[in-house]
Amino acid sequence: MGEMSIFRGDQEEKVPSQGIPNEPHLRNFFDAMHTRGSTIAPVDAGFMAAACAHMAVLSMNSGRSAEWNAAANRVVLA
Repeated sequence: MGEMSIFRGDQEEKVPSQGIPNEPHLRNFFDAMHTRGSTIAPVDAGFMAAACAHMAVLSMNSGRSAEWNAAANRVVLA
């Protein structure tokens, strides 16, 4: 699929990547949609996983720290 970077301090290491093996997860999601059943992972877990990824991108792009404000249910850039 390509390569990804791993950072250890100031050192960048390029390593081969085959991507994330998420087909079983996607299959479960689509099966749950089709049958109106439950997914293996709760919706809140998916929401928080996506929020963490978005926070990382926001922090990287802005150069600021991204923090989760649970009371407001939103990301705050510090």
